[in-house]
Amino acid sequence: MKLKRLFWASIPFFFLISCSSNNGLIPGQQSAIQKNIYSEYMRIADEYFNLKRYDKALIYYKECLSFSEYHKAASYKLAKTYVMQKNYKEAIPLFKELLLDDSNNQSLIESLAYCYAMSSEKNKAEELYLNLINDYGNQSSYYENLIILYIQDKKREQSENLLTQLKEKFPDCSNIQKLESEIEKLE
Repeated sequence: MKLKRLFWASIPFFFLISCSSNNGLIPGQQSAIQKNIYSEYMRIADEYFNLKRYDKALIYYKECLSFSEYHKAASYKLAKTYVMQKNYKEAIPLFKELLLDDSNNQSLIESLAYCYAMSSEKNKAEELYLNLINDYGNQSSYYENLIILYIQDKKREQSENLLTQLKEKFPDCSNIQKLESEIEKLE
């Protein structure tokens, strides 16, 4: 049903595309029609994302990259889509680009760290998680993700030390027992 609605909602959009042109525009200036087109691209991409049709969402988010007003939003959503597809290597450069403009954005840093961890660039992930803990330390997830990284690398001592910090800072964390259990399994 949603796909039918998406199809019928797209018809006026595609008509606009076929009727639009750059005649009379000053070079580098983007018209209101173009803005409407890219707005529709973004809406369609978001619908496909919500339907978990990530391959289709990618097409429309990529189109939005060329429109300056939507570039950052499209880059972020494109990176999220790659993460949902487990295509972390494609998401990494997008998160890095976004961090150039917003270097203190904890969510972007954590997303980049996660992508590094999932794409076997564990040293880079560790560095970013340590920076998050040292600079902010306000999220238990920073500690938890780094402990998991240490467990995967069989770094028992680092895991235990960080778990102690997690317990002190976030005693109500629901994952403490599970992490303790995983650390105990290490030789």
